[in-house]
Amino acid sequence: SGLGGVGAMQVLSTLSSELSKLGRAAVFRILSAGPLPRHLAIIMDGNRRYANRQRIDRREGHVKGFDKLHETLFWLLDIGIRNVSVYAFSIDNFKRTEDEVRALMDLAHEKFQALLNDMDLIHRYQVRVLVTGDLARVPVKVGEAAESLMEAT
Repeated sequence: SGLGGVGAMQVLSTLSSELSKLGRAAVFRILSAGPLPRHLAIIMDGNRRYANRQRIDRREGHVKGFDKLHETLFWLLDIGIRNVSVYAFSIDNFKRTEDEVRALMDLAHEKFQALLNDMDLIHRYQVRVLVTGDLARVPVKVGEAAESLMEAT
């Protein structure tokens, strides 16, 4: 390769990481210009578009979206924003293909279980999870995991 043996994927990964740091720094500068909000809301949107642009499976796009949310939540904790609402699944999302809805429900279940298995993190940051909406519409395992997480926090 023309990059002294460094693979293109490694270069892209490094570039992405550096851009992420610049983005985080920009957000911190904007937020430091005035009083910090006490509450921030995040709307999960664009994961399918991202997956399509990257030519990856839609589930992988949703996983990457969750990973970015996870990273963002820690940024917010670091700067002192303690209350965050995440809008992650609307009633319209049930109109997607059965496979995509199942993948989203499986991902939600997986992440709820991961939080339940990491109560040290929950207690360290004094996290309280509240899942709103009609849990009767989601698969039983997702609803039960959500209920357990809300009770535990």
